[in-house]
Amino acid sequence: MLKWHFHQYSGYKRPFVWHVIGEMPSGRPNYEFVPSTITRRSQTGKFGDFEFAILEPGLYKVGNTKDQNGYRFVFQHNNIWRYRSLYDEADAIKVARKLQTGETFEDITEELIEHHHWHIAYQAH
Repeated sequence: MLKWHFHQYSGYKRPFVWHVIGEMPSGRPNYEFVPSTITRRSQTGKFGDFEFAILEPGLYKVGNTKDQNGYRFVFQHNNIWRYRSLYDEADAIKVARKLQTGETFEDITEELIEHHHWHIAYQAH
């Protein structure tokens, strides 16, 4: 499990995390909301901190965070939960299509690691 913490800035809408579960007929990713917990709120209620628990590997979209928006691919490598960002929506849609067609998550993970040249640090024993 991963926990992501995002701050809601004054004047911004509440941060959100969506789990991408496939592709809609329009070609856009299909989402389901990831619930959040408010960990701190200002006295006026106009800003605060939110925590999102990511319980399963997959593709997630993050928004309303001022500078951390975009897609994140969550996976396990050597039994450690990790994520890497996908900056292009076209890449995210390709991953959503592969997930929807039943391609194994392990195959998608290895393909993305190779394609994007993600450096994965190994845990010291």
